Amino acid sequence: MLTVAGLESGYGASTVLHGVDLSVAAGTVTALMGRNGMGKTTFLRTVVNQVPARRGTVTFKDSDITRQSSHKIARAGLGYVPQGREVFDAFTVEENLRLGMLGHGRGKDPVPQRLYEWFPILAERKSQKAGTFSGGQQQMLAIARALAADPDMLLLDEPTEGIQPSIVHEVGETIARIAKETGLTVLVVEQNVDMVLTVADTVAFMDNGVIVEQCGRDALEADETILHRHLSI
Repeated sequence: MLTVAGLESGYGASTVLHGVDLSVAAGTVTALMGRNGMGKTTFLRTVVNQVPARRGTVTFKDSDITRQSSHKIARAGLGYVPQGREVFDAFTVEENLRLGMLGHGRGKDPVPQRLYEWFPILAERKSQKAGTFSGGQQQMLAIARALAADPDMLLLDEPTEGIQPSIVHEVGETIARIAKETGLTVLVVEQNVDMVLTVADTVAFMDNGVIVEQCGRDALEADETILHRHLSI
């Protein structure tokens, strides 16, 4: 569903991605791991053209989206939940979800009931302002808002960052459930190993702006040296 070839990008005179190659098959969950500062967030931002690509291509559903606007990429079915969640604090849960639908021509439709089924806390507090939520609850809302647009693929950047361990497990299980029930394709940047083992079919490791290794979840569980090799300082 998503194929990235020779992708290079960066900020100003600094190059962060040095020719990234990565393919994510439809209906699978891929985790992207690596030490801090290796280019993982820049990679996601380049895929959705928030950071312009200098070289290489991004192909989504057989269409070249490398230089399309972020808005058109979202309309094509590629959802993105950035690091830091970025929910609208002054808006209620339901208003946040409707904003996720608005840019996709669904602004007048009711909020899909399945979002509330996947995230029951949002159903209980649909009239509550997002700014009063905990970090974990805001993360659930951010994911639900992206899903409100009914994307074919979802990019998640560090969804467990700054949330308590009990919520980490809940978020991981919910993402795995959604992917299984809907066939949603997911690419998640994540450092929490338990989360990765809960959701991922495949794991790719980034080091200094390139993908240096890929393996299946089973291999990761069987060989602890893989994580040590790519995540140890």
